[in-house]
Amino acid sequence: MQEINKKKFDVVLSSNCLEHFYCPETEFEKQLSFCKKYFIIAVPYQEKPDELSPYHFVSFDDYTLKEEINGFKKIFSKAVNTEGTGFWNGHQLIIVYKKYKNRIEKINVGNQKYAPKNN
Repeated sequence: MQEINKKKFDVVLSSNCLEHFYCPETEFEKQLSFCKKYFIIAVPYQEKPDELSPYHFVSFDDYTLKEEINGFKKIFSKAVNTEGTGFWNGHQLIIVYKKYKNRIEKINVGNQKYAPKNN
C-alpha cells in the first residue's frame, strides 16, 4: 500500500463512496491527492434525511461540495434519475472536477464544451 500512496492518476473515479463518511470533505481532499487531471464523483442526490440508508451519513445536493478545492474546479454537475435501473432507486449526482493551472481552460464532454463555473 505504501507504493500506491506515491502514485497519481490522470483520472480518479469516486462512485458512491463519500456518503459513507461522517466528514466527506476530508475524504474528498484525500482522494484528490491521488489525482492529476480529472476527478469524477457519483453520490446519491437529495436523499431525505429521514430516509437515509443506515450506512449513509450525509445527503448531497448541488451545493454540498465546493466549487473549487485544492486547485480543482467543478466543471460539470448533473443529477441523473437512476430509478428502475436496479442499482440505485433514486437520483445520482455526477460531478466532474478538473485540475487547473493559472489559465482558464475548456474541455469537451460529449458534444458540449464546458468552462469552469464562476463563483
